[in-house]
Amino acid sequence: MNTVSVQEVVDFTIKQEQSELLKKLLKARVEEAKDRSNLIDGEPIIKAMLAKYAS
Repeated sequence: MNTVSVQEVVDFTIKQEQSELLKKLLKARVEEAKDRSNLIDGEPIIKAMLAKYAS
């Protein structure tokens, strides 16, 4: 059986907590994206980016 250090357990626990926070954030973003009132017109942004980076 392998031994596990306290630091490894702490790191794993922190990563689990971060993973749960990320899941909650992404779920909230998906729900927000479903609301059509939050949409913006992306065409001016794309045109500005193309003008800036194409030259």
